[in-house]
Amino acid sequence: MKNVKNIMKIEKFKKLKGNEYEVIIDSKSVILYDDIIVKYNLISKKNINPSELTKIIKENDDLKSYYLSIKYITKKLRSEKEIEDYLKKNEFSEDIIKNTIIKLKENNFLNKKTYIKSYINDQINLTLNGPKKIINNLICLGFDEGEILEYLNTIDKEIFNEKIKKIIGKKIKTNHNYSTFILKQKITNYLINLGYEKKDIDKYINQFEFSSNDVISKKASILLRKIEKKETDINKVKNILKSKLYSQGFSLDEINEYLKKL
Repeated sequence: MKNVKNIMKIEKFKKLKGNEYEVIIDSKSVILYDDIIVKYNLISKKNINPSELTKIIKENDDLKSYYLSIKYITKKLRSEKEIEDYLKKNEFSEDIIKNTIIKLKENNFLNKKTYIKSYINDQINLTLNGPKKIINNLICLGFDEGEILEYLNTIDKEIFNEKIKKIIGKKIKTNHNYSTFILKQKITNYLINLGYEKKDIDKYINQFEFSSNDVISKKASILLRKIEKKETDINKVKNILKSKLYSQGFSLDEINEYLKKL
């Protein structure tokens, strides 16, 4: 004879959003998916024992983890690590997360090659990032460098070279504040931070023509006004100006050319 104390009464079902139901069991609320309700034939049952309910809740949590992961993936492709981090944030157990990852792989929702290919293509088409930054980003997402290079090495290197040249050209065109020397340093550092190799940057940056004429005139005019407030001797003024312009990265040729106009 069953122990009456171990029998729990299924009292009520209430439809929620999506495919979930609130099930009232012994005056307590349990949220279950319709798949689970159908599988365990809960609609026609009047009672349930605690061990069976524990099993049902565990299976429902597995299903919830899986459904949430699919919803997360449909917004954009995700890596295995992103899914794991997302499920941990939603407080699923390690066992449930592990089972979810296995199921997602079995149903081809987690495909490393597809993800890597899509990610690299998006980086090329939507960002200025270079190869090294793309590789580092993917490593942070849980991929091995070998897996990344397998696809990245198929990309025409000229695509990244054109990006380098475009960035250099734009930076030169919009330069209003820096000497040629400083500007080259800033462009080089900017491109390195974007993930480009220094040897590639040097190769293309030296193909561009840099002119600091407008910049040196602007900087020198400001400096000159300050110097002339304290010094009246023209030779001393020129020497001080020359020293200050040189410290700001202007070449001696540029400075001497400017000083001829004074």
